[in-house]
Amino acid sequence: MRTRAGAWPVAFRLDDSSAMAQGMALSGFAQVDIVARVSRLGSPSAQPGDIEGRLERVAPGSSGLRLVLDQVVGRPEGVRQGPGATAAGRR
Repeated sequence: MRTRAGAWPVAFRLDDSSAMAQGMALSGFAQVDIVARVSRLGSPSAQPGDIEGRLERVAPGSSGLRLVLDQVVGRPEGVRQGPGATAAGRR
């Protein structure tokens, strides 16, 4: 699913038609991982500097989930770039 960042928050439903590979039904899995990403280059693959959030081991059919985009790709987990931070994540 692709949306513009300014259109958030977005309600969505994942079903078999949402599978990323043809012939691979989401309903065939006990759990799935959900990843949302803001891509600086518009690429579907993660690139350094993109911002993403993940929900791991989600049972298909789950509802009321909230996914927060709070990680910078290419940066160690837990290190976020904030005001006054350098590219290395330090002030």
